[in-house]
Amino acid sequence: MSFDFEIQYSNEWKILGFYYNFNDIKNCWQLLGSKNGLLNFCLLLKNYASNPLHNEISEHEHYGPDSYFKVVTWSTPIIKKDGIYGSLKDIQKLEKILRNKLLSLNDNDEFIIDDQYSKQNECYLLIKIMTKNFDPSTGKQQL
Repeated sequence: MSFDFEIQYSNEWKILGFYYNFNDIKNCWQLLGSKNGLLNFCLLLKNYASNPLHNEISEHEHYGPDSYFKVVTWSTPIIKKDGIYGSLKDIQKLEKILRNKLLSLNDNDEFIIDDQYSKQNECYLLIKIMTKNFDPSTGKQQL
């Protein structure tokens, strides 16, 4: 990677506010972030679900520097290896589940979102609340 690309890549993670990756061994999306960073994920879902341009099946948005993770409008709710699918109401429901859980927990807690969203999931979300010093560009806690 060139230096400029590395800086841009790092800044895109920081703007996103959280770090994600797909863990093939656990078959889950891992999302790591400070509480505020993960609440940014909730805002991302809320904004997606409130945008009427996303009303049609297959409409979608990619997120993060790699654009690997996506949210897709679909007829049924399901978490897949490439992202979160569902109607706009399903995605609103997921945002509320996540927000309520985040607000009830503390730094260094983690939780899973699975069948609360859909019994049809191909994988699940593993959310880890890091401290406020967490840097999503490295995926590591900053001292």
